Amino acid sequence: MLFVSSNISSTQTGGGVCSMRNLELCEKILGLDNVEIYALNAFSFMGKSFFVKILSLLKAMFKLLMGYSNGSTWNTDKKIVQLIKEKGFDFVFIDSSLNGLLVKRIKTETTTQVICFFHNCEKNMVIGQWKTGSPLSILRLWAVIKNEKKTCKYADYIIALNKRDNNLIEKNYKRKVDLLLPISLKDTVKDKKIENRKIGSPKKGLFVGSYFFGNVDGLKMFIHNVLPHTDMQLTVVGKGMKKLNIDNSKVTIYDGVKSIASFYIDADFVIAPIVSGGGMKVKIAEAMMYGKKIVGTPEAFQGYEKIPCSYICETYSDFVETINSLSGFSYNTCVREYFLSDYETNTQVDSLKKIVL
Repeated sequence: MLFVSSNISSTQTGGGVCSMRNLELCEKILGLDNVEIYALNAFSFMGKSFFVKILSLLKAMFKLLMGYSNGSTWNTDKKIVQLIKEKGFDFVFIDSSLNGLLVKRIKTETTTQVICFFHNCEKNMVIGQWKTGSPLSILRLWAVIKNEKKTCKYADYIIALNKRDNNLIEKNYKRKVDLLLPISLKDTVKDKKIENRKIGSPKKGLFVGSYFFGNVDGLKMFIHNVLPHTDMQLTVVGKGMKKLNIDNSKVTIYDGVKSIASFYIDADFVIAPIVSGGGMKVKIAEAMMYGKKIVGTPEAFQGYEKIPCSYICETYSDFVETINSLSGFSYNTCVREYFLSDYETNTQVDSLKKIVL
């Protein structure tokens, strides 16, 4: 298998964690020696001078006008097809719906089977970004739709995370998903290191997530409308989150930490006030892995079955009442056991085998 992804080196975002999960599953099924990685270079402003940023932006706009996105170009697609022909791969796993031009090229120039993974229905994500205050995101819409259409037309198999995305894909592109593969994580928690203490005062709440519109909007509203009415301290951990620039004695922000394990262990519970987005939220599976109570919006729990010790809050008052009523212990065995039985990566191997073997 050739595994093609633009997320393979990014583990500080939900998309990056999901991509690494996809790679791990493929390697478990086929063996490490039978999976080769081709890393695409997605657009990024990080670590660039002003002049280089402008140049990068102009290049990105030109690629979008040509219909290319997510690290694809005419040249990279050509190289990938040549690699497939030279090495005779049985499968190509494309870790995005946004490389439809590549999918078409592979299917018209080779006999290799193509599997494509939808992290979400990107068309709806772009429209959501545009509606929630990111007007420039609409510039991506034409290329996004073009590529997702070609992915659905030419891919042998398409995979999505949940039923909502399946329904959106079918509605937008008249193609049913071949497999639902919910988010899962490799269990990295050592039970002996977990502290099981009583929830005290003030309560310790944790939010984990990068500086992304679905996270930022919900978190700001939570801090403004919920936090003042609760007896809690909030810790925010995520890449780019210092940009929130929040001056509140009840909020502590950590930006881009190497490990989040200590933050989960120290928390009494996890909040997920997500108001928009797509796919599934990795932070929910992470919280389960550490046996934490979860308080979140309906959007946060999309794709998950009912989780023990989880609380769905539709209004600010729901959040306030729920958080103020939390008691007991910071570690909940039933939550962790549910994670191990349904959302640990090994539980998803047999599902993907239906396509890859």
